[in-house]
Amino acid sequence: MGKTLALSMQLYDTARGELLAGEDVDAKSEEELLHVSAEAAERLLVSLRGDGRAAPGPRTAPARAPGTEGRIDESGAQVDLGGGGDEVLMKIESEPAGAVAMADGRLLCQSTPCSKMMTAGAHEVGFEKEGYQGAPQRVQVKKGAVVEGKLVRIAATLAVGTEPAGLPISIDGERVGVSPVGRRELAPGTHEVVVDDPCWLRTGEKVVLKKGEDRALQIVGKQRQAGLKLTAEDERGNAVEARAKVDGRDLGAVPGAFTVAVCAKALLVDAGDTGAEQALVLQEGKVSALRLVLKRRCPPNSNWNAGTGQCQCMAGTVWDAGAGRCDKPKYGVEFVSLPGGTLKGGNFNGQRVAPFSLARTATTVEQYEKCVTAGVCSEPNTSSGCNWKTDRRNHPVNCVDWNQATAFCKWAGGRLPTAEEREWAASSGEGWTYPWGNEQPGARACWDGEGSDDGKGNRKTTCVAGSHPAGASKQGIQDL
Repeated sequence: MGKTLALSMQLYDTARGELLAGEDVDAKSEEELLHVSAEAAERLLVSLRGDGRAAPGPRTAPARAPGTEGRIDESGAQVDLGGGGDEVLMKIESEPAGAVAMADGRLLCQSTPCSKMMTAGAHEVGFEKEGYQGAPQRVQVKKGAVVEGKLVRIAATLAVGTEPAGLPISIDGERVGVSPVGRRELAPGTHEVVVDDPCWLRTGEKVVLKKGEDRALQIVGKQRQAGLKLTAEDERGNAVEARAKVDGRDLGAVPGAFTVAVCAKALLVDAGDTGAEQALVLQEGKVSALRLVLKRRCPPNSNWNAGTGQCQCMAGTVWDAGAGRCDKPKYGVEFVSLPGGTLKGGNFNGQRVAPFSLARTATTVEQYEKCVTAGVCSEPNTSSGCNWKTDRRNHPVNCVDWNQATAFCKWAGGRLPTAEEREWAASSGEGWTYPWGNEQPGARACWDGEGSDDGKGNRKTTCVAGSHPAGASKQGIQDL
């Protein structure tokens, strides 16, 4: 019943047609069922009266004549020890270990090696293990003896690899994983092993495995094919020559026609400082004609800005001149991308500022210290009011000159902002007097004027960088 084995046993008196007792048992395996059934059968037999004879009646003293003497001696019940012979301790082993051991059709132990008490004398012992077989043997059980069984492996093993690796494998119609597939136990006989994937031709072998054989199989995959016919032109419609790559593999010169895998994903056409990329959706056996318009190519993590005619770093990255690309800021310097625009009012009124990135807070002593440790920057001045070599490591670094500031910016993958860029950031691009608008600073900024944290005339040091978020610009730049 499903995964449960059940057995019902009943004990009858056949002479009288009488049901004497019954037992119902269940188990999860044949070995367990055999064991619990034997125990249940013994309970049924014990339910008989002794050894099957009538139970003895009440004990009474023998009658004696009046006035006579004699011994009064009751005869006790006799104990039957069974007469089955002496039991001895036996060791049961198998090669390989982990087998089920049976004796005279009854379970001895679930897994060898083990030790059990057995009646001395002749017994039939057998061993069972999945994937192995062994013949029952007649053994003479005596004290100190070891019962050992040798099993012969029935199952064969098969390992499957492919060229290239990573292809889905099916054995006898069942998907077993991607190659390489480690050794799998299979029954002796014929098995079908194939590459099973819509991007690859159904390729494989039929193998005949012998009992106990250990086989390794290598399959060379064959991709399903499609065609590409490519031409390229610039943004003005002029035909150009370029190179094509599919999924990183070089195809050749464009214009041209090529055979590619039907499941190829990405096409790249490169003409030096211009190029184009396109996702591919191909059909087996058919040719797709594509004309690609090549546009100016930008370094990684940047996009072409048609309005400014320049490549612009993506959000969260800054230009690293050493690497020649946009990358995440170094050494804990967090950048904010600013859209740029036209300055309003002041000395720079009407001037255009291109998109750029600016550090969210002032450069701290701790950040500058890393540049000094790297041997790139020189130490700042330590005169009165300077933060270098004080406990103010999270305050802005001060007492540095233009050359020191320039060296740090270059080392951190950036540069100093221009006067126009800083003016645009400090007025939030709105032409305001302050980053937050035209209202007086109050407690918005680290200063020594009316409304500041320390009150007018009482401040003695700088403040922790980024500690006045209420004074940030509309774009989130602090410490301006």
